[in-house]
Amino acid sequence: MVRDFADAINLFKTVLDNQFSNLAQKLVSDQQSNAKSLSKKLKDNPSNKLKGEGNRIQYSFNEEIIEDLEGLESKVKDLPSICIIRSEGNRGKAP
Repeated sequence: MVRDFADAINLFKTVLDNQFSNLAQKLVSDQQSNAKSLSKKLKDNPSNKLKGEGNRIQYSFNEEIIEDLEGLESKVKDLPSICIIRSEGNRGKAP
């Protein structure tokens, strides 16, 4: 009987752990989606227009690179690679 109770507790714990893990993944995914949507809205805002055509092209290029690096960062799991990706992403951002 004690063993059955321990098994039930372990099963309950496993189910809760899985549910919390799924919830955390969904929250991260939603947050990334919201951040991307907000970023796009800010980019499309006419008050944020750059004066020169060359500046606008360079800005757009840098933004695309940063978005690609952020997407790559979310898929990479080892710490040294993440550090390299972040340092490259920070190089493209304005001070």
